[in-house]
Amino acid sequence: MLGAMWLAIILYIDAVVSPADTGLIFTALTPRLSYSQARVGNAPHGMTRLNKEGIPCFGLLITFIVACFLFFPFPSWAKMVGFITSGTVISFGSGPITVAALRRRLPDQEGPIKLPGGETLPFLGFLAANLIVFWTGWDTNWKLFLAMALGYVVLGLHYAFSDRSKIPPLQFKSGWWMILWLGGLAVLSLLSNYGDSAMGGRDQRREHQGDRSRTHRRQVILCPNIESFDAR
Repeated sequence: MLGAMWLAIILYIDAVVSPADTGLIFTALTPRLSYSQARVGNAPHGMTRLNKEGIPCFGLLITFIVACFLFFPFPSWAKMVGFITSGTVISFGSGPITVAALRRRLPDQEGPIKLPGGETLPFLGFLAANLIVFWTGWDTNWKLFLAMALGYVVLGLHYAFSDRSKIPPLQFKSGWWMILWLGGLAVLSLLSNYGDSAMGGRDQRREHQGDRSRTHRRQVILCPNIESFDAR
């Protein structure tokens, strides 16, 4: 409208190039992650197989299948982006807790850098990660928490039916807080008013619809001919 058609063209090109770039990065990264998990015993040993080019082909196939299944619960690209964003951010949530724990366990450990803030900075990082997931809304978060629950089930089955002498222990006593954290975050997201399917969102919609109906009744009482006026 203001002679900025060139800017619109650039934005359209970026809308294609940027997701494609990210997709290629994660397509190359995810099979390596499954390969490393299999090397330490947290995934089936078959994922450690490499082809002659050194590519974990089995992990790449699993990545492709899982990526195809992700299209089913997400009817639009925007909803899938929200799911991926929440998943990425929630994976960062354990980082601040790890930093705070290491500062308590190894307070005199020397390193190349020393972050300021003591325990305040890890707390703010953990809070920010949780708020981003919370604000995403229950419409997206229920799929995220379901996927994480399925991941825990798969991990438990792998641990139950594998040779435990070849895999690391789960160390549930040290990691039980993650189940409490993720479960509590899921409950808070369900009870919030972020998302149409959240409990708070449904109550808010009912109140809004009730306000609209009461306003309409007042208009009809004050001006009985308002409907015929609107029709004209």
